[in-house]
Amino acid sequence: MPPKKKSGKKKGKRNSNGRKEQRQNGNAFHSTVNDISKATADATLGAEAYALLQKLQTPRPINETSKTVSKLVSLVGTDISQNERDPYGNGDQSGCGEMGLKGDPTRQILRSLFSEGGDLDSYLCYDGFSKFALACGTGNISVVKEMLEETNFGSEERMHLLERRETGMRFAPLCLTVALYKAKSHVSMRLMTPVSQMNHMAVFKLLLRYGAVPDCKELTGKTIAHYAAGSFANEDTLKMADMCIEAAKSSLYFGKDIILRNLSKEAYNGQEGKLGGYFADSGRREVILKKGGKQLSLHPRNLFVKIQDQVQDQVGEAAVEAVEKSVYNDERKLVNDQDRVGMISLHEVFMSSRVDVARFLTEKHHASIDIEDRGNISIRRLAYSSSSIVSEMSNVIRKYGTQHTGNKQKCILCGKSDRDTKLFQCARCQVVQYCSKECQKVHWKKEHKYSCAIKRSNAPVKVRRPAANEHVPMGPDGSLEKLNFGRPDGIKLDEKFLIKVQISSTSFEGMEDMYPNGPHKIYDKSRTCHFYINDGEPGYTEIRERVKSENAYMGRKSYFKALFGNDGNCAIFLDETALKNW
Repeated sequence: MPPKKKSGKKKGKRNSNGRKEQRQNGNAFHSTVNDISKATADATLGAEAYALLQKLQTPRPINETSKTVSKLVSLVGTDISQNERDPYGNGDQSGCGEMGLKGDPTRQILRSLFSEGGDLDSYLCYDGFSKFALACGTGNISVVKEMLEETNFGSEERMHLLERRETGMRFAPLCLTVALYKAKSHVSMRLMTPVSQMNHMAVFKLLLRYGAVPDCKELTGKTIAHYAAGSFANEDTLKMADMCIEAAKSSLYFGKDIILRNLSKEAYNGQEGKLGGYFADSGRREVILKKGGKQLSLHPRNLFVKIQDQVQDQVGEAAVEAVEKSVYNDERKLVNDQDRVGMISLHEVFMSSRVDVARFLTEKHHASIDIEDRGNISIRRLAYSSSSIVSEMSNVIRKYGTQHTGNKQKCILCGKSDRDTKLFQCARCQVVQYCSKECQKVHWKKEHKYSCAIKRSNAPVKVRRPAANEHVPMGPDGSLEKLNFGRPDGIKLDEKFLIKVQISSTSFEGMEDMYPNGPHKIYDKSRTCHFYINDGEPGYTEIRERVKSENAYMGRKSYFKALFGNDGNCAIFLDETALKNW
């Protein structure tokens, strides 16, 4: 009897296990780096800041903790008097610390203050909250509703309830509701209130319904997006984040005069009214008609305001004219609001490895991965900080960046993108792009004159067999990488195939700077074609410049078509770039 053929399932399972192990190693590496980063940041705290933060660890009378918080934020340059003059607003939201790494010790004060909750616990223990704020924080819907119903639309009394800042952290009731909902077990223990009697979700919706500002900020600049869609988010807080993200798109004109348009009921079109609160369950806005005072629930897209805009008259002269503008701004993205250290909620989520929340912020709400904090760090940069070990979080961000930013072009010198200004190519090589003649002149003198080559129609760069394999690193399993300068398995002579090109880069600090003499790593999907090109070899400079001009992968890697010909050389077609498709 002939021997049975071996099933391919075992091999597939082995490969799957190998990928799983690599991903686990990547996640472990991600967590280790984040722990080291946090420990390093904590170590930069000065003695005074550290001592003040330690005081907040134990509940104290609120007059003491308020002074402690004031001293802490004074260390970062907060204008205390401005906050005192603005009891119903965001107060001083100025940036904290010098830009770059020099300002990190200062910024760590605010980061620590946020992570510890400031003086919230002291306010719980020493009965520091107002009646309305306490009802919000404990999810007491009956008290919140009763107090709001006693006020009138547009009155100062209602605004004072909805926007009065409480605690040294300056929480508005809406933000306080989220913050204490996440700690409801602790709140229950402190106040002896059963968790079963707390209904924070109903309170949250009611506050929005009565006109609470959905993009309010507390002392450190955090928004609802930071609190509800951060590292400690859960299913309910993500729903709260959803509500505020959508409400913020039409909240700018709350209380203003509006005009109704494009409604199926013709009688309402053209009528005027006041823009009211947000109905979280339907996504509609309350409208109080001027005639008769009737209350309607309408989609914000049907509501318009009159604004003064500058236009040109028939003879070309500037004139000011009243035009109508929709109150609904789909471009308003609460998830991209930065706190005082420049972080959006995705920064915190990335560092805490909350992959589910990262998907919520990116795939559902299209959070930017290119916003830099005041340390000049973007999410994209963090995701590409390691090219050898990729965590699940980094992989999510990389895929999102590729799908949503694609091959967005930028000026090779200053980095200004084609979304900001019109770019033009170098007329000689037609590879690098510039935003201005000034950038082109500076870049030419700096380096481009040494690498610019006359453009030939679809002419490939010819790469010959490396003289020596000077750079043979270890793979994920610890063994030396197997190199082969030749056609991949199953590829014929002169048949094009897809390759990936990675140019050498640093791992953390100065990640955007490429080593001037680092080798280029080139391989196909199967890795049966796998080799390095060293500095000085043919094609090295051209490949480096072409990859650096790609923004989809931060100018670190790209994908091109290639083939091996009769001459034994590898022809790489730098014009035939593509996003990853293997």
